[in-house]
Amino acid sequence: MDKTGRIEKLIAAKTPLPNAVEELYLAAWSRLPSADEQKKAEGWVNSAPTVKEGLQDLLWVLTNSREFLFNR
Repeated sequence: MDKTGRIEKLIAAKTPLPNAVEELYLAAWSRLPSADEQKKAEGWVNSAPTVKEGLQDLLWVLTNSREFLFNR
């Protein structure tokens, strides 16, 4: 795994989960998540085997969504 990747840097910096979710939304969609999106995203990340896997899954979901595909 690339140690210079966004998720690796978030984990190494011990970024609080709410801030990490916001950063991934900004990176993928150029906007902050709504309160509902924030809550759901944090729930998904917390339910993953590790925070790293949860953040990776979240980024995958964000980049494979319709909003990402059509909001260029």
